[in-house]
Amino acid sequence: MMKKILFLLAMVCAMCTYAQTQQSDVISATLQHGNETTVFYGQNSLVRAVNAAADAGDVIRLSAGYFDGVTIRKQLSVYGVGFEGDAEAGLARTRTGGINISQDGEKTNGCYLEGLHIDGNLEVSGALTKNITIVKCRAGSIYLSANTEDVTIRQCVSNQVYTRYKYSSWSGYYGTDGYAKNLQVLNSITGGINYFMTTEDIPSTVYVDHSIISGCDGAYVLTNSVVNANSIGVGSTARGCVFPGSLDESMYTTEGNFYNRAMSTVFTDGVNNSAYEVDGVPRDLVVADDLVGIDGQSIGVHGGNYKFNKIPNVPRILSFSATPSDDGKKVTLNLKADVPQLPQ
Repeated sequence: MMKKILFLLAMVCAMCTYAQTQQSDVISATLQHGNETTVFYGQNSLVRAVNAAADAGDVIRLSAGYFDGVTIRKQLSVYGVGFEGDAEAGLARTRTGGINISQDGEKTNGCYLEGLHIDGNLEVSGALTKNITIVKCRAGSIYLSANTEDVTIRQCVSNQVYTRYKYSSWSGYYGTDGYAKNLQVLNSITGGINYFMTTEDIPSTVYVDHSIISGCDGAYVLTNSVVNANSIGVGSTARGCVFPGSLDESMYTTEGNFYNRAMSTVFTDGVNNSAYEVDGVPRDLVVADDLVGIDGQSIGVHGGNYKFNKIPNVPRILSFSATPSDDGKKVTLNLKADVPQLPQ
């Protein structure tokens, strides 16, 4: 009887491992394939889980800790416990090396990443890649070097969102051949959004809403966002945005913008830049009360449909214990978790 109880307990623990966020020496990746669950341990466990996954539909959940980077050539969902730890609550984060979603036929269409701190870059490469969703992640640069359709970057922090580009002494930096149809950057903090081709034959369509960015070089649609730049791509639409300078409105489609606002007057903490951190400490990035967008909500990452927060949309186990009874016939489980309020 006791062996059966311990076996069932081990199965419960394996299924819950993905959500464990307390600081631990146990680094694990839980691969869920239908009703089958397999747990891999160690720094290379993400790589092993990806290799063992089916071509489509499997889910990988990562504990806190550091995982080697990986190339994904399958349609997978990968969840971490969050890109930022919470020392007060005793919660750690999920860190990985660089991640490359590399298209192989149509296998990677539909990939989903959430709750990861990617120490290197996140790249989508290969041929035409569709329906990639990146939620509550932090990365160095997000490179969309494949031609992409329907990519969503939501509640994320990154240095930049670019296509891969080359450098020429004659023309400076320029995009290679990447275009993005329906790229959405929502409630995110990032640097430039640049180098996506826009021609009559290959039009890029890029939408930025309730975000904080440092400019863009294409004719994109910017709404309800803080744009820390004195110029944006000619032909862009800017509605309900904040700029440190002014725009020649004859060159853009504009409505309800705020001009000539130093960043120190934009953010309530009075810091004169739009960076996510100051001296390594994350900011709340709350904007002044008068900065209201065209949707009637606060401009920036705390307005709109996906208000910025760092907690993944999966339950996180805060504590877990199991106590067998004296006669070995029962096990008392104590589980404490936080469940995010949906929708997020």
